Amino acid sequence: MLNIVVLIFEILYYSLFVKFAKKEGKFYKYLIVFTVSTLIIGFINIENLSAYLIFIITSITLLKYIFKIKTKVYDVVVIAIMLLIKLFIELVIVIIFSNLIESYLIYILFSLIKIIFVYLSKNYLNKIYNKLSIKWNNNNFYIRYGFSLVIIIYVMVAIISLIAKIYSVL
Repeated sequence: MLNIVVLIFEILYYSLFVKFAKKEGKFYKYLIVFTVSTLIIGFINIENLSAYLIFIITSITLLKYIFKIKTKVYDVVVIAIMLLIKLFIELVIVIIFSNLIESYLIYILFSLIKIIFVYLSKNYLNKIYNKLSIKWNNNNFYIRYGFSLVIIIYVMVAIISLIAKIYSVL
């Protein structure tokens, strides 16, 4: 039961983040896209970095081809940033509270914190999205270089997060 609650919070976080960033399309479309993407990862039962690659690919594919929401390569950056923020929040909470709270309560806690973060930053998400999109479209080198750095940082934080979760379980 708690797994379902955590999944619902995750899907809500993804949907709110992308909807607030893009300010385009209906919210229910984002809910469906991220529900399907999350379920695909769940059915495949992947719990490593390749799961996030599959998540990004299915999310972009569903947004573009099924729901006809305007997407571009830059939207991969947005989803990667969204996942990076998710990992930072989870990593901090797992490190701080791993010995104090049972694991399901930690997952619910950081799910709530992520949703609160998205609501508090909803006005800035679209502004940042638009500013970075203009730079991306102008083919500025540093924005594409920054994207590469985001991906590298994401992989490093994901690895640290996995290590922290392993040690918190032991």
